[in-house]
Amino acid sequence: MERAAKVMLTDDCITREMAIHGTVWASAHGGYFADPQVARPLVEAAVGTVRSSAPEVIVDLGGGTGYLLGQLMNDLPDPALHFVNVELSPRQLGGDHHPRVHKVCCGLTEFQREIVGGSDRRVLFLMRSVLHYFGKDHLPEALTAIRGHLRPGEYFVHQSACFDDPGDAECLNQLYADMHSPKHYPTTSVLRDLLEKAGFAVESIEPGPPLPLDSAELARRYQIGGADMDRIQVRLAERFGRIDQVFEPASDGFRAWLHYRIFIGRATDLTRGNTDTQ
Repeated sequence: MERAAKVMLTDDCITREMAIHGTVWASAHGGYFADPQVARPLVEAAVGTVRSSAPEVIVDLGGGTGYLLGQLMNDLPDPALHFVNVELSPRQLGGDHHPRVHKVCCGLTEFQREIVGGSDRRVLFLMRSVLHYFGKDHLPEALTAIRGHLRPGEYFVHQSACFDDPGDAECLNQLYADMHSPKHYPTTSVLRDLLEKAGFAVESIEPGPPLPLDSAELARRYQIGGADMDRIQVRLAERFGRIDQVFEPASDGFRAWLHYRIFIGRATDLTRGNTDTQ
């Protein structure tokens, strides 16, 4: 469990992308991560799960600027609920947060339920667009680590980047590999299998709003020169061609999309295996 958690700490993804953290993050990728309409499907999934499972502490793992928790509080005004943003980037945590949000700067290695007041209270984990940071090799361990912090019956509600079609996933994974990023995007079915193997009963999978990626903005985010980005486009176009709403080359650059699914997973009783369907 601990080795998987250290990926978040040692991976240079965080350091490499620090320039777009903090106040700049709200405008990144067309403002996707600060758009209430974009956040709404995940917020509704979380609110429904909170109302049915009655957690006392809601923890956003990798919660960035705290935007998602702020949206969630609009629907969950109960003052007895505790909200916690666990985030590794100090710049993301450095901005204004709602006064009800408790900020914790750490990765999964340091994270303990006691830090967020969950030692004797029911917890729900929330996450948006984080799992791909662990990369292909460490994703199973990361999910096991997340499950290890939950008790049977508690929930993990997350919006994660994945693709129904294996060819679409291969295209985006090649794009990120060409940009020297270890991020990885599994297929939806593979991610579901990994969640179940980690000890989650997946109760629902629903689509989330896709994230448009402009090649010029990707070049800035990942410090890729213009000529190198042009070569990446040529290679991808030769190998994959045009895939509508996934990879669309053009004369002035390309546009790609990350597709998302919203998963609601319940922690099963690991002493009984994953046969728990209650």
